[in-house]
Amino acid sequence: MSIKLKNITIDYGNFLAVDNLNINIETGKLVSLLGPSGCGKTTALNSIAGLINTTKGQILFDGIDVTNKTSQKRNIGLVFQSYALYPHMTVYKNIAYPLYHSKSFKDEFKRENKKNRSLLKAVTQTAGYECIYNEQQNFLKKYKQFIKKISTKLEKHKEEFLQLHKDSIIKYTTQILGQYENSEILQNQLISYLFDKIKIKFTNIKNSVDKVFFDEYKKIKMSNLDVRFYETISYYAWVNAKKIKTNKEHMDSLIKTSKKNKKLIVKEQKETVPGVIIFNNSTTNEYKQYLEIKTKLTEAFINKKIESIKNQIISGFEGFKNDFFDEPLFSGLNEKEIIKTKSQVINFMNTRNNNNLYSDEKVDLLSLQKDIQKNIYTFKRKVQELVLETSEKVEIRNQLNKKPYELSGGQQQRVAIARAIVKKPKILLLDEPLSNLDAKLRLTTREWIKRFQQQVGITTIFVTHDQEEAMSISDSIFIMNKGVLQQSGTPIEIYENPINTFVANFIGTPNMNFIPTIVEKSKLLLPNGKTIPFKYEASGKAKVTLGIRPEHIFITKKEGSTKLGTGSLVHIERLGKNNHLKIKVSKDLEIQLLVDPREWDKMDANKEIDMYFNTNQIYVFDEVGKIISNEK
Repeated sequence: MSIKLKNITIDYGNFLAVDNLNINIETGKLVSLLGPSGCGKTTALNSIAGLINTTKGQILFDGIDVTNKTSQKRNIGLVFQSYALYPHMTVYKNIAYPLYHSKSFKDEFKRENKKNRSLLKAVTQTAGYECIYNEQQNFLKKYKQFIKKISTKLEKHKEEFLQLHKDSIIKYTTQILGQYENSEILQNQLISYLFDKIKIKFTNIKNSVDKVFFDEYKKIKMSNLDVRFYETISYYAWVNAKKIKTNKEHMDSLIKTSKKNKKLIVKEQKETVPGVIIFNNSTTNEYKQYLEIKTKLTEAFINKKIESIKNQIISGFEGFKNDFFDEPLFSGLNEKEIIKTKSQVINFMNTRNNNNLYSDEKVDLLSLQKDIQKNIYTFKRKVQELVLETSEKVEIRNQLNKKPYELSGGQQQRVAIARAIVKKPKILLLDEPLSNLDAKLRLTTREWIKRFQQQVGITTIFVTHDQEEAMSISDSIFIMNKGVLQQSGTPIEIYENPINTFVANFIGTPNMNFIPTIVEKSKLLLPNGKTIPFKYEASGKAKVTLGIRPEHIFITKKEGSTKLGTGSLVHIERLGKNNHLKIKVSKDLEIQLLVDPREWDKMDANKEIDMYFNTNQIYVFDEVGKIISNEK
């Protein structure tokens, strides 16, 4: 499930916890909210979980506004920093607890049982005749293949439909807002809104395709079915009816969200560019033109692509009728009546096909029934199976009879994750789950979390103040400070291209070296008094900060390197492979660097040490800490 935070603000009156936060998270990704204590990351997570209210903004799950929905209705799993396990319950009962209180799980349990009871009845009605059983299975196989074929085409057409409208949306938004300063946020919001409208339009188109499918299926159900297919057809008719209801609820939610977004855009427009009218097509020619293009593109797409799919559905069901339902057998007879004599059954089927293809061979009906009955659960047995399955995933199955206080910190953390995922949520939220573990256990557990998330494929948000944790497991990182999103991107993007001194200092171990200096006449002053070329448009001397990561400084001159400065060794940390040095260059400047153990013979507290760097591995920030240039 995808997550989008739009302009989320959480104001407690005496302080602003989250300030205009905008985040997009793709389905199935593991992302980290990273920042120091008090930066707003946990507050943002709690708003996603529905545990606290937002002052303004929207929270969208798969395009549906869930801002005002309770936590129970968001289909999330949440792991707290303290794990919050019930101390009086065993591990088994802790994991099982959500299943006994989940309406969605109970509904799914009933649906699965209904499916298997229907399948059991259908198999029983074959009376064990292999030819009847094979026809049942053949129909089911072809029906599922048919569904998959139509679904695959619709997904492909969705991508084509969205791409078809992309250019006209960008053109329109640029026409009306491109010329105005400070309208970039509004333009992005408008693009997102119009794109969401196109998605709603396609959902509506898809629903029209589904209706053709359901109508054709209903014709089969209303026909004079015999006992070979009645149960199977009836079950999928029930599934289709549920899908129609779900589709309607989903469409209503999308439309409701779209209306809210439109109001927010109009409000933003009045504050940002009051002279522009975005949506009124009676007064703005650009919007009228956009709507005309949108209508033409949509109509052409429907005529070319969608009508073709509808025709394929109709012809597909005609094929089913010809292959399976053209002349019902045993119509109106109950199960006992059709199995009075096996020769009567076989004769009926052979007469229908004008040949003698069908034999009177029988299948092991009892074995088939037992296999299906295994999947018809009592509620207690289903809970037990899911608890065992989930505990196996998190590698604590042998701990189920213990109480939480009998487990290590790492094991308690896994119990908390198992409890969060046992009801198969669409989103997993982890609030600093490793903070109570020792250093070695933190390392092994974060590796496990990454492997587990990749295996399960659930959209996951991981809150942490530890940049190493975030860098090691995340697909993307969102760095926050004082309630404001500072930067987002992949770990390597943020590491190599920090946009300000806060991000540069927060990401990377050891911290980046910051050296106050100046730029004058396209020359950057180094600590040793020398200069290097650096283009920066500023009149006279400009105060800047030179940033160099410790791993980019070395004490042996290399080809193409530049001397940074000279200083004396004041501190050393021998950590094995990574050894940290601090070199004092002047009264107010110490530079940190990493040294290979093989260079220890060059270390002498009484000896001055030269430092070198490559000019393509520096960062330069202006007086307010914003990146000027990254010469990488």
